Amino acid sequence: MSDPEDNARMNIDGSDVRLNLVKRVAPANEKVGRHSTEIYQAPGIKVTARYVTTAMCEPNEPGCESTSYDATFTVVKGNRQQTVKLEGACGC
Repeated sequence: MSDPEDNARMNIDGSDVRLNLVKRVAPANEKVGRHSTEIYQAPGIKVTARYVTTAMCEPNEPGCESTSYDATFTVVKGNRQQTVKLEGACGC
């Protein structure tokens, strides 16, 4: 989960951890197939989130307010690493 202040929260090893955004690489305008990356950190933890836009509303489409993504999250804590693939959406 992330918020407008560029913080994120993720459950890691059974604890909810607050992560701070340290880098974002995103296209100037979003389109299906475009890639973006966000890197978050907390003490001893680094999370890299890679997204591919899979669906979005047509311009001026009434009632449509979301964008869909395929994502890959890689979490590094100490000498351990875990990667999780997921699907999600962002919008109202």
